[in-house]
Amino acid sequence: PVRAVFEPSKISEQNVRHHLDVQRIRLKAEAAGWREWMDGDRLGEVKVGKRPDALAIDRDGQRCAIECERTMKTSKRYEQVLVNYLRALKAGEVGRVIWVCPTADMAARLKAIVTGIRTVKVAGQQVAIEPERHHVKLFFTDYNKWPAV
Repeated sequence: PVRAVFEPSKISEQNVRHHLDVQRIRLKAEAAGWREWMDGDRLGEVKVGKRPDALAIDRDGQRCAIECERTMKTSKRYEQVLVNYLRALKAGEVGRVIWVCPTADMAARLKAIVTGIRTVKVAGQQVAIEPERHHVKLFFTDYNKWPAV
């Protein structure tokens, strides 16, 4: 297992709030029957792409990548994240990707941004996103509705 090392200089208020929200999400998921929760910072080095905030098995036995999205990023950043998750979905590393946001409004805005991406760059080439194929395993919810997605 990867052991975290406490480094006070690398801890910000924003980081602490994010970590606490991930733990709240975890507690709600486990109370609803989710299992094998693994915080992203315990996953070790990631060769390519982005490490999720957590991985867990949902009630149906499907491995899910979970993102606690407290602040909105740029569309460009979401393009990179989307490429990485589409690769993970295609490779069978995860069965679905779930973004959990503080509010329903933020979840709706995030969904609009991510599902509004029409092309992504893969290995230097532009690849078209096919919503009926690429979006079906992407989910967006808020803290209050979680984990009912």
